[in-house]
Amino acid sequence: MTTSIKRDEYYQPILDKDGNTIKSQWTNRRCAFLRMDVNGPKNPNQFGHDAFELIVEKGRVSTNGWSFTGQQSLTNIISGKDELIYTNYVKGGKVKL
Repeated sequence: MTTSIKRDEYYQPILDKDGNTIKSQWTNRRCAFLRMDVNGPKNPNQFGHDAFELIVEKGRVSTNGWSFTGQQSLTNIISGKDELIYTNYVKGGKVKL
């Protein structure tokens, strides 16, 4: 069993009514996370635009469910829908995960 902080779709911690983080326990079945940048060092180097993440588990490979890793764009690409969904980042700016 793995214990971690419960997070929302943007990877922000979920808090209880008193402002404390909520912990969750789960069984980790992941073998690997594969992160790729499909155009190498060329810009924009952003998840959902040219960078994506896959999860490798026993018997399956899937997109990561966290939206900040480009999950929706990669799902669209795999299913033949021509739409990238990502957040533009500004160098030195704060990124909302």
